[in-house]
This record gives sequence, C-alpha cells and structure tokens, in this order.
Amino acid sequence: MLCREPGTLIDVEQEASETNPLLGEELRHPWPVPIDEAKLAALTDAAEQIRRAGSVDEALMAATDPEAQQQGQTWHSLAEMLIAAERQRRRPRTAVKLPASISASALMMANRDQAAFAAQVLRPMPRPISQRTSVGSRFHEWLETRFAMTGLFDDSFDADEQDESSGSADQLLRSLIEAFERGRYAELTPLCIEEPFILTIGDQQVRGRLDAVFATPGDETYDYQIVDWKTSNAPADPLQLSIYRLAWAHSTQVPLDRVDAVFYHVLNDQVERPRLLDEPSMIELLAGLTARDNLDL
Repeated sequence: MLCREPGTLIDVEQEASETNPLLGEELRHPWPVPIDEAKLAALTDAAEQIRRAGSVDEALMAATDPEAQQQGQTWHSLAEMLIAAERQRRRPRTAVKLPASISASALMMANRDQAAFAAQVLRPMPRPISQRTSVGSRFHEWLETRFAMTGLFDDSFDADEQDESSGSADQLLRSLIEAFERGRYAELTPLCIEEPFILTIGDQQVRGRLDAVFATPGDETYDYQIVDWKTSNAPADPLQLSIYRLAWAHSTQVPLDRVDAVFYHVLNDQVERPRLLDEPSMIELLAGLTARDNLDL
C-alpha cells in the first residue's frame, strides 16, 4: 500500500500471481512473411516505368548526331557559366586593382567593361571556344607553317584530312586560306610572326604577341608595319594596335610615329588603320584605370 500523506490512499498492491499469465498464450510468426500483392504490383509497375524511361533516353541519345551532342554540351557549359556569373554578381562589392602584369586582351577588357574584368580577376572562368575562335587559331597555325616553309596551301593543309564533324569550320578555314593567297600579303615575307613581347608603361607590365611585323623599306613614312589578322566580322579594338605599336617601338628603339599598325580583314582583303593612342595617352589610360581602384564588384 502506498500513501502520499497520512490518511490518504494512493494505491494498493495486488498480490502477485505465482503463474505467468503469458505462458498460456500461443505466439505464431509466419515465415516467409506473407506478400502484400497490391504493394508488390505497385512497386513492379513503378520499376517497369523507370526501365522504359531509361530505354527511351538511351534511344534518344543514340539517335542524336554528333553536332547536336556538341551543341548540347555547349549549352550546358554556357548555362553553368551564366549561373556562376549570377552568383558572382550577387556577392558583396569588392575593390579590384589591375594586376602588376596583365595581358593585352585583359587590359582591353578592363578598358571596355570593368565589371566583366573584375569578375574575371576575382573568379576566373573558362570561356567557351567558339567556332570562329577555333578557326582563327588554326589559321594562325597555318600562317606560321606557311611563312616558315614558304610553301603553298596544298602542301600544308588538306581539309579532307580534318574531322568530318567540323565540316563548317574546315570550309571557313579553307575560305580564309584561299582569300589570303589572293590578298595583298601573300607575296610579302614578315620579319617575324607570333612575336611575344612584354611592354612596361610606368609601373604596369603588359604582355602579348604580335601576329606579324613587316619591314617597309620603300615607305617614306614608316619603317615597320604591324599586322593583326582578323578572321571574323567582330569589331576590332584600336587599343590592341596601340599596345602592339608601342611595344614594337620600345623593343626596336625607333620613334613611335615610324611604326604603322593595321588590322587586316583576311576574307575581304581590306586594311583597317584606326586612330591609335600615343604613349602619353596610354599612360593616362592606365592611370585612369588604376585610380578607380579599379572597379567595384
């Protein structure tokens, strides 16, 4: 008997039985466990639907041609880049300065689009290689071979030997080569091609590579001509030639005004000679970029 306090009854213990009341019960556990027919049918149906869906996907992938697969991969890469760019855009704003050493193309980006340049500095992302970029690289390689061997198109390039999946790129490359062989530079021999340089302007170092440099002995105005090959219709940036011209003038120790610099549009055999920056203007441009710390992101 249990009491909370004197005079108060809480519980009364029952006398324990000497016999276990559970011993008389029969316990049964069927084995194997009975199958739930309805549940089994539902699971079987779900598995069959998944199997059929997988077969359809495999059939679709097998029926897809290589160019479509490549396009899909390109879209996937672009989507990843867009997602990364949007995440970067949402980050807190951060001051970015020009690196002490920078490529000519990066300097052009910083001058053209500071936000894009800052994003690339803070979080470098690979840029997709377009067909035009790929063809341009192959054309430069062909020029190196051509000028080194003083050979002709048929001796150094055969589009029939290229991958058939890149047929359109091969056609464009062939058009560029044939146009070059008809153009104004076909009979000229450059002093150098793909010439690397490091230009120092104040405290800033700029790296790059000259497509081609020609001597101009018969020209009363210029001693040299720098040529940048243009293989597409993309707009050309005069800052690029300004950097190239100043780099060559520094390396050869000739007056800047004795160095000509042009864009050569290969397909239509046209020379573009834009207005270029002199050295004081280049110094001012760089000072303006660094003075802004360079940008806020």
